[in-house]
Order: sequence, then C-alpha cells, then structure tokens
Amino acid sequence: MSDWNDKRRLLLQALQNIGGAGRAEGESIERIKLGFFPVPEHLRLLDPEVVLVVGPRGSGKTEIARVLTEARLYEAVARHAPAVRLPTGESRWMSAYPAGTQAFEVVGLRRFINSRVGLESLRDLWFAYLVRVLREELLADKEKLSPLLMLEGADIEAITKAFSELGTLPVVALDRLDEKLKYENRFIFVTYDELDTLGGGDWMLIEAGVRGLVAFWSAYARRWKRIRAKIFLRTDLYDRHAKAGGADLAKLAAGRVDLVWTDRDLYGLLLKRLANLDQGLAAYVLEVKGITWKEDKQLGKIPLLRRWQDARPVVERMVGPYMGANRKKGLVYRWLLDHVRDGIGRALPRPFVRLIEEAA
Repeated sequence: MSDWNDKRRLLLQALQNIGGAGRAEGESIERIKLGFFPVPEHLRLLDPEVVLVVGPRGSGKTEIARVLTEARLYEAVARHAPAVRLPTGESRWMSAYPAGTQAFEVVGLRRFINSRVGLESLRDLWFAYLVRVLREELLADKEKLSPLLMLEGADIEAITKAFSELGTLPVVALDRLDEKLKYENRFIFVTYDELDTLGGGDWMLIEAGVRGLVAFWSAYARRWKRIRAKIFLRTDLYDRHAKAGGADLAKLAAGRVDLVWTDRDLYGLLLKRLANLDQGLAAYVLEVKGITWKEDKQLGKIPLLRRWQDARPVVERMVGPYMGANRKKGLVYRWLLDHVRDGIGRALPRPFVRLIEEAA
C-alpha cells in the first residue's frame, strides 16, 4: 500500500506541472516541443498567403509561435499539415515581436504615439523595426543601413528619425532581399505575438500599435512574396480593430486562421502532454488499451483520436467514471470539458490544462 501511495504522490506531482500553469510564455523550449499538439485546422497558418491568426486568450497562439520561431520545428509541424499549401524550399521563422532588446518598450512607445498620432508614423515605426529584425539577411546593405541598425532598440525617437532620413533605402534593401530569397528558393516568416503587451495594459497604445502594424503589412504583403508576416492577434483585439473600421484589416483577414479547438483536440492535447512530459505519467497512460499512438522523432508521442470519447479510458483511470457516487453526479469525461467552457460554449487549452493541474 505504501509503494502505491508513493507512486500516486509522484504522479500527482508530475500532473501539477503538465502545462507550466497553462502559459506557453513560461515554458522551456524542450517542454514546449514535447507538449505541442498539432491541430490540422490550425496549421493552415503555414500557408504563405495567411497573414492573420486569430484566437482568444489561452487558445495556443504563443505556443505555436514559439514552436516555429524558438524551437525551429517548422519541418516537424509541417509533416502534420498534409492538406496545407506549404511553401517550397527552405523556410526561416523569426520573431519580430516580441524581440527582446531589439524591441521598443512601453515608455518610449507612449511618448512616440502621443507626439505622432498619424497612421503613417505608426506604419513607419513597424517598418523600421522589421529592418532591424532582418539585419542578418541584409549584409549587402548593412553599411548603408547602419544609422538605423546601430541604435538601441528602446530608443524609438532615434530609430524613427534614422529611418526617415534613409529615405527609400529601407524599401530598396527589402526589395533586394525578397528577390534574393526568390533566387535561393527561401522564405522568411516574421511573427508578431503577445501584441496585448504593446502598451503595458494601456488600450490606447495597444490599439494604436496594432493599427500601425496592420497598416504596414496591408501595404507591403503583396509587394514581397518571400518576406511574409504572421500576426497572432487576440480575438478581442481583432474585434475592436474590425469595429473601428479598417479596410487594412479586411485585406489581411480574408484568409485568416481562427484557432478553434474541438473536444477531440483538447483531449488529444491532454493525452500528448501526459505521454511526453514525465516518464511516470507516460507509463501510466500508455498502459491503457484502445488508444493509437504515432511516434514523431521531434514532437514525441501523438495520440490519434477519431472522436473525443476515445480518451475516456484514460480519464476514467485517472479520476473514475463519475463526479460523485453515481452517474447522477455527472460523467467525468464530459464534466471536465463542460466545466471550462466560456459563455459562448468554447473550451480552450489554457483553462483545461489549469483545471487538471489545480485538481492534482
């Protein structure tokens, strides 16, 4: 009995940490890689023509952005997107925001927006920082662009001033890079995530920043064929921007990807995390019969569920069949999802993972 209690305690301790408290921002790259569950409908964002990726808080935007940029697992993820029009040739994924010390910061952004309210200034701001992000690819123009590239990332005023003084040099440099990428059969994808952090909670700054970003890529998405953007936008930010008008957003939103999670996807995510993030949990889950697993050399074990009810044996082994003494109290495998649905019936990964961690 003591041995089982010790084993049970270790399993519960592991279960408390299957999702980094449900936040991808705080997870290590190795855990992000093993915990990531590829949803085929989401992977349409790999299509070069898709610019906008929209999802509510906790829907997995940051996780997939980090899988592609920091973990550099584009090829592994692409294997699970057979129906997607994938780019030919080599693909490089880079984070344009957040970008560490190369990014602008809140105080400077607030001062910049308060002094320049025009959309053109906001568009140029994002253009200037894109050039800085792509500095490694712009070696042929590095000397000409040095007044812009040598500045500290937080010095927004100096950066925008240098950008303005360079005239047409930045667009010429990126045009030349786009041609070079086409010749070399390469793509560069720049991602923009965590845009709600732009203004440190100030909605005016956030909206102004998003408006400038959308205006910039609306103007240049058709000009460059090999330099492509992926803008990960929270649903509420998208709705606010859409209601404010904006033909710019309409242009980018035509082929957008919405991060919608089915019940099957959510249980697939849970099983994948259980099977990959801890050896004890993996043994516990893989002992359950009736579930088919696929082994991916980079993403680990992936459950192949035909329907969400296929996960029922694992859930019932962990918790039991009922939420109380009998079925009148509710079936566990239904209750877990119903308990985290929001007011419009959506169940999302973050609250689902948090529910399991808190219960453990």
